[in-house]
Amino acid sequence: MVLVLVMLSASVVAQDPSPSPNIENITSTVGKEFKSVEGHFTVLLPGTPKLEEKTANSGIGPIKTHLAILETGSAVYYVSYVDLPVGFETPEESKAGLDSSRDQAIAAGHRLISENDVTVAGVGGKEWLMEKNGLIIRARVFYLKQRLYQLILGTPAALAFRNGKPSPNPADRTQLFETTSKRFFESFKLTK
Repeated sequence: MVLVLVMLSASVVAQDPSPSPNIENITSTVGKEFKSVEGHFTVLLPGTPKLEEKTANSGIGPIKTHLAILETGSAVYYVSYVDLPVGFETPEESKAGLDSSRDQAIAAGHRLISENDVTVAGVGGKEWLMEKNGLIIRARVFYLKQRLYQLILGTPAALAFRNGKPSPNPADRTQLFETTSKRFFESFKLTK
């Protein structure tokens, strides 16, 4: 999780922090289906993502993250999965794993704005809203057996919040951010 958040932060922060968004372009184009046969999922994106694999060392050995990344002029979309050597057997173990990922992101300098329990493709997970250097990151993460899935949308604070200031209050978010997030996250489907 930390690897993806750090890459995302570096990518979007390098962009102009206060772009003039083309709202029609952002909201209407989240509609091209991307299918990952190996990842067993489909998701709607506003274009064709770049595919990458990143390997990082962890306490349980090297972990390979499979990423689909799409950068637009005002947002970055990430969908990734990681196959772990051991799966979580109980909801408590899954929760502890998600809490550990959140804590690693916070230790890497991300500020947690809000956290909620969510269901993604019928599986319980977490949604985090985080901020780092003016970048707003909305992430939905969940475990399915030995696989960790992560869906992340990143955008400058000026596009995510009505006054450009991060807030845990959903009423402070822009309609653009909420609509784009909903289309992206709710389009994710698991396949066989």
